Amino acid sequence: MKGIPLSHYQDSLMRHILSWAEGDQSEDHMGAILWNAACADWTEQQVKLGKLPADLIDLPYRPAPTPAPHQERPEIVVKVL
Repeated sequence: MKGIPLSHYQDSLMRHILSWAEGDQSEDHMGAILWNAACADWTEQQVKLGKLPADLIDLPYRPAPTPAPHQERPEIVVKVL
């Protein structure tokens, strides 16, 4: 399967939030929080664009988004004079 399921980002995000809240300084928890949130958001957007499989949205309370309809790119014609 291509991509990382949202549940993996959520698990890591929650672990780092709790560690940060408890004052643990053994690693950069705030950096990990931001990274996991950004990756989860990016993954969700890529699923919506149809670039990643919908089963990556595997959180039970979050329905898989409907992919955006495929849009053809306009044809580019280059004329040589």
